[in-house]
Parts: sequence; structure tokens; C-alpha cells
Amino acid sequence: MSYILCIDTATEIGLVGLVKNAALLAQRVNHEQQTHASFLQPAIADILKQENISLKELCAVAVSNGPGSYTGLRVGLAAAKGLCFALQIPLITLSTLQLMAAAMQLQQPAATLFCPMVDARRMEVFAGLYNAQLQPVLSDTAVLLTPDWIEQERDSSPICFAGSGAAKWLQLIGSTDEIVLSTDSLLQAFTHLSTLAFQQQQFADVAYAEPYYCKAFYQPVRTVV
Repeated sequence: MSYILCIDTATEIGLVGLVKNAALLAQRVNHEQQTHASFLQPAIADILKQENISLKELCAVAVSNGPGSYTGLRVGLAAAKGLCFALQIPLITLSTLQLMAAAMQLQQPAATLFCPMVDARRMEVFAGLYNAQLQPVLSDTAVLLTPDWIEQERDSSPICFAGSGAAKWLQLIGSTDEIVLSTDSLLQAFTHLSTLAFQQQQFADVAYAEPYYCKAFYQPVRTVV
């Protein structure tokens, strides 16, 4: 039996799931982004207790590793690395945007292009473009939105948009065609991609893994008087 603990604190929705042999056994969801750090450890303990599973029975930990909230990414990866180091089990790091694209595909299975977008303040977003095989057509990147962004791709095929950055993009281009992602589809996507990575032994280095911030963290300069 393969138990995988899944952690996602990269965006406004915090998720913890326990996967066994490609099936989601239990889940906890947090909708208050500012409390992801305090939500995480109790949620993990609660799930394991509910399923009568000890930490030592975990086979791997999978974490949504960005792009996303700087604080959220650090919280999630730190928890995942700590468990993997203590238990001597593999670490799986997954693209936040690919997870979102997989969730979008579950909700719109006939679509061929998926563009998940995470708000990065002002008119900037973290975005990627994925095909029906969940392969990147455009790599995950930080984008300063302009009306002609991905104009060629939009002209060639309909694109599904979703995520916290999608609303301002669709407003910019005069569209309302947004997918509202459900927690169920996000957890199903996490279950599928983490299981696939585990089967293919796509593991990260526990010692050196870092969040994929997608752009440098900005800290305002303080003036000392």
C-alpha cells in the first residue's frame, strides 16, 4: 500500500489530502489564506488520526511548489521537507499551475488548452498554458498583462481560463468565460499527478528543493531616519 500525503498552501485555498493507491482517502480544506500556516499541521494530524495511519506508514509527501504566494510556498515546502527528512521518504514537488490545469481539465474535459492564472498583484499574474495532455505549451511564468498577450494562441484555439488572476485578464480582453475551480477537482488533480510522479519516481532532492517563485521576492527599502 502506498500512502502519499498531499499539501497545497500555494494559493488562496489550502489543501491537505491523503492518497492511497491512487485514491483520495481524506481531505481538509482551508479557505482563509492568512491562516494556512496554522491550518496545516493540525489538518495533517487530523487526517492521519481519522484514517488510523501513522506517520511512519507514509511513502511520500507531495507539495504544490509554485508559483504562488511567497509565504504559502515556504509554509508548504517546509512542512513537506521536514516530514520527508524525518521519515526518510521521497519528496514530490508539483507545479501549482499544472495542478490547476489538471483540475480545469476535469471540469472541462472537451477543452484542448488550459490557462491557469494566479494573481501576482496589480496587472501581473503567474500563468501557464497547457494542452490536453497537460504538457506546457507556454512555460509557467510571471506575466504583465496586456491585451495582446497570447494573441496567437487565442486566435488558433479556444482557451479555458481559471484561477485568482483570471478575472482581471478576462476583464482586460472583454470576456467572462472563466472556470471556477472546485476543491474536489483540485484534490482529484493532486491525487492523479502525485500518484503518477510517485510511480515514475519523479522525486525532488529533500535537502536542496526550493519553491518556484517565478520572480524575485520584492522587499521595500526601509529608510532609516
